Amino acid sequence: TYSEDSEVRTMMLNEDQMQRQTSFEVALHYVSLLYEEGIISYKDYRREVLSLESEICPIIKHNSLLIKE
Repeated sequence: TYSEDSEVRTMMLNEDQMQRQTSFEVALHYVSLLYEEGIISYKDYRREVLSLESEICPIIKHNSLLIKE
């Protein structure tokens, strides 16, 4: 749902959506750290991000796949 006032449009998440979004953000953070540290390859990074999106179904997704090798 959305809340609108005169200048700002804000998305409101219900409890389930908030939990899924938080889980996604935490998991994405750790996958990104693994990639940045060179522990996983770009191919593995992409696979994991797509897997997280498919499994968790976050409301808000990131353009993390735009990161180049």
